Amino acid sequence: MAGSNDLGSPTLCRLKLRLELRALREEAGMTSIDVAKTVKWSAAKMTRLETGDGWVQPTDVEALCRLYGASAEQTELLAAYALVTKTHKDEWKSKEYQQVILPGFSAYLGLEGAASQVRIYESEYVPGLLQTESYMRELLRHTRRPQEEIDRQIEIRLKRQAVLTREADPARLGAVVNEAVLRRVLGNAELMREQLDHMAKRATEANIKLQVVPFTAGFHPAMTGSFTVLSFEDPKVGPIVHIEALGSATVIGDRERVRGYEDTWADLIGTAASHDRSISMLKQAAKEM
Repeated sequence: MAGSNDLGSPTLCRLKLRLELRALREEAGMTSIDVAKTVKWSAAKMTRLETGDGWVQPTDVEALCRLYGASAEQTELLAAYALVTKTHKDEWKSKEYQQVILPGFSAYLGLEGAASQVRIYESEYVPGLLQTESYMRELLRHTRRPQEEIDRQIEIRLKRQAVLTREADPARLGAVVNEAVLRRVLGNAELMREQLDHMAKRATEANIKLQVVPFTAGFHPAMTGSFTVLSFEDPKVGPIVHIEALGSATVIGDRERVRGYEDTWADLIGTAASHDRSISMLKQAAKEM
């Protein structure tokens, strides 16, 4: 069996458990109420197990696997996932970070760190994974939060960027931004030139593709707002969508809703300027600052 460090983050393990336990139950032709009555558990406990809310007891997973007729190999793997949720803690769950993370955002962070592909559309500012520290600080300064909270937010954002440079299979990033992101000056011209030059340089890395939607494109399919789509190596874990709004963050896993965002993404990259043209636009915008 793979070591616990090979199984992914606790957030990803909870997601895999939720999906696989539900699939096993449905294959066995049982409802969650049927299962709760059979094993003499409360409905609340069944809900917790299938929604991935908190840590999961490996012995509970083994009991369900026996009931569903799962193979010994699958039982061992799912119990290992449960052990990770019980014995490991996502870095973002620490008290120091929870105080400054938006509700619902810590779940996204655990998934982002385990993603194999990140697709982002941003309409107003540079995507966090491509921001310089100076740009982050200027952006967060306008939140009027205490300096200590701003410093913590920057620490989180810089750590998140490691997903693109990790030694084992760095995530592939597809980033599409509105041209307004290039033209809106945060702080001063020098700060923006540094940011735009940074984006252009990062865009030359093999795992990063950057595109700009020019003003001349007119209508485009993502005018309703920014979004992120995460994908994973495990085919059993479908893509998830993250949407951040004022004071909140939402993770969407429903396949039909996610498919709508993927369709929008496909249309969007067809509307945006090419990767090479977009890099030229970044460099030109930097010169004009």
